[in-house]
Amino acid sequence: MTSTDGLRAMEQEPGNLERLLLQDAFLMSGLTLQELWLACHNITGNATELELDGYLHGLTPLSSIETLILTHALNEHRYDQGLPPILH
Repeated sequence: MTSTDGLRAMEQEPGNLERLLLQDAFLMSGLTLQELWLACHNITGNATELELDGYLHGLTPLSSIETLILTHALNEHRYDQGLPPILH
């Protein structure tokens, strides 16, 4: 198995497509990690900055509720910018 095969396998893991979409949304948002964490925290998120960073880089999982909060925070930012939501 080559490293490329390993990356392809990782991309096909359940939930990884969602993480990749959220990662792209974060990168395109212009938000800093601290701003994203604060946006999540303001809507009852409990994940730390380190946990968010690890999740967005594919290193650590987030609970389903924290993933929903992250999605909501990114969607709120997109809404404020006049953009459609990344995920529903």
